Amino acid sequence: MPLLATNKSKKDPLDLDGKAMDVVIGVFYFALSLAFLYTGCLIIKQSKSDSFFMFFALTLIFAYFGLIIIDNYLRWNRAEETVSVEDGMLVIDCRGSILRKHKKISLSDIRKIKKLDRFEILRGIVAPDKLRVVYSGMRRYRFGICMDSKKRDELAKKIIDLAEKHITYK
Repeated sequence: MPLLATNKSKKDPLDLDGKAMDVVIGVFYFALSLAFLYTGCLIIKQSKSDSFFMFFALTLIFAYFGLIIIDNYLRWNRAEETVSVEDGMLVIDCRGSILRKHKKISLSDIRKIKKLDRFEILRGIVAPDKLRVVYSGMRRYRFGICMDSKKRDELAKKIIDLAEKHITYK
C-alpha cells in the first residue's frame, strides 16, 4: 500500500483565528434543530401530525448544516488525512472529523483532478480542501486538507499518472 501523502491541519486547535463564529453558527444550527424536534414532539401530542413532518424536515436540515459547519472547523484544526493506493483503488482516510471519514475510488474511474484555492461550503465558511477528484462521470470528492500549492500539484500529478496506468479500454 504505497502512501502518497499525509496531510495534517495547519491551525492550532486553541487558536480560533476568526473561526469562533463558524463554531457558534454550527452550534446554533444544531440547537435550532433540537428546538424544532421538541416542537414537533409537542405537535404530535396535540395530534396535529400534518405539521410534524414540516418540523421534522426542518430539524434534519438544520442538524445537517450544523454538523457540516462543526465538521469543517474540526478539519481545519484537528484532522489528519492519508492518501494511499491499495489494490487499484485510491484510498482517502480522514481522521479527526465527523463526516467523510473514508473513501475508496477506483483508479480506472478517475477522470481528472481539479486544484482548488478556495472552496466555500456555505457562504463565508471556507473548506480546507485543496483538491477535487472527478470520477465515474460526474461524481466528485474533495480532499487534500491544508496543502500548499507545491505539494498539491505533486499529489495531483501522482494520482493522474497512477490513474492513466489503470485505465481499462473497452
